[in-house]
Amino acid sequence: MKLKSSPKKSVKHHSSKPHRPVKRREQPKAPPSNWSDLARLLGVSRQALGVHKNRLGPDAPGLTDVDGWAMVLAAHDSREGTAPKAIREKIARARLRLLRAAAGREQLKLRKERGETLDKFEVGRAIGKTLSTFWNQIARLFETELPGELSGMAAPKIQAYLSTVSKRLQSGLRDGLEAALIPQGQPNTPTK
Repeated sequence: MKLKSSPKKSVKHHSSKPHRPVKRREQPKAPPSNWSDLARLLGVSRQALGVHKNRLGPDAPGLTDVDGWAMVLAAHDSREGTAPKAIREKIARARLRLLRAAAGREQLKLRKERGETLDKFEVGRAIGKTLSTFWNQIARLFETELPGELSGMAAPKIQAYLSTVSKRLQSGLRDGLEAALIPQGQPNTPTK
């Protein structure tokens, strides 16, 4: 007796290549329908959203305003990782500007404490005081001293006397500025 041969069934052999899923067109994400969905989208807890919502009160973004909540979290949450990359970069640049400004203010404060800088108001006051003294000296010289001293002098003696007066005025101006600008008890040496 002969056995009937059964028709051979074709066996599919699986290749070693991984199966590729069929790409589907991404559907636009629907806005979140509840606070849990919004929290999941933003990568935070519902409680964190609740804290910000209570803190902001009526100014809080609505449930469907995902971008608004991302901005709130970027501005107020201590975890910058919850914000989009562009916002994190803006935050980093703003913080860098603030840090540089604070460092500059501290550097200026330190230089003032060391006596390496002068206050603009103090310099203006010192210059005004010194110029006032200088002009008073000139007025006194020209109105009272010089007319009596120069009468009857020959030209070479007048020239020598005026040279001495000029040096005295220069010295008085320099001494007045130094006294006004350099606080008492500090050395009169230039700083680098």
